[in-house]
Amino acid sequence: MTYFVRCSLENFVYGKGKGKTITNRPVNLALCKSIGKGTFGWDPDSIEKPSIFFDGCDVEWAYNSEEDRDKDFERICNNEV
Repeated sequence: MTYFVRCSLENFVYGKGKGKTITNRPVNLALCKSIGKGTFGWDPDSIEKPSIFFDGCDVEWAYNSEEDRDKDFERICNNEV
């Protein structure tokens, strides 16, 4: 069974200046062992941003605010996808 979910923020620009565009790609929850809240940081900037990580799928969604991250996390946990 496949159970895909999409991030409310399709693309995320990370870093200073022009930054780098990161795509928050859909995830098949049937392949995930667990999900959790975390922080996304990428060297050399290491600017930490709120994120949701999907263990077992090698996917992490990054957000501009904790509020946006928490809305998506609750939506997934409550099966409102």
